[in-house]
Amino acid sequence: MELLGNIKPAFWFHLIGGVFVLIGLIFVWVSVGAVREDFDSRRWPQTVATLQDVEVVRRVRELNEDKHYAQRVSHFADLTYGYRVADREFTARTTHRAENREDALRIAAGHQAGEALPVYYNPAQPERYRFELSSPFAGLVWLLPFAAFAGIGSALIAVGRKFFME
Repeated sequence: MELLGNIKPAFWFHLIGGVFVLIGLIFVWVSVGAVREDFDSRRWPQTVATLQDVEVVRRVRELNEDKHYAQRVSHFADLTYGYRVADREFTARTTHRAENREDALRIAAGHQAGEALPVYYNPAQPERYRFELSSPFAGLVWLLPFAAFAGIGSALIAVGRKFFME
């Protein structure tokens, strides 16, 4: 214990600040990957996916907060499509969140087996698909956590330098 007492506070500020900056850098990596895929998907070929199955799903999430038991019930309409690329079959899924069971049934009833929907797929990995192309800059939203973590980390390092360095 005496060893930890001998470590100067500046060290702790630098260590914790550095950890925050490193966590922020992980978000940069995620953002770059998302933006790259968003741009690449603009060149993905398109094919037709055919609706194979519609299912209404009820999900129950049990919560035990402060010894008060509660259940959260959610309803969804899960749609399963099939598409073919180079004589291979692939499955694409989309989920529509519903307000209640009746809403999920209404959404499901609005879709009939065999209906067609365009799907974009990655030619290098045909199992990767998108029903809609998003903005090529949508992945930049991951830079917000980077800014927060890097900002806090940088502030901790600056405080450590200003007030605790001798």
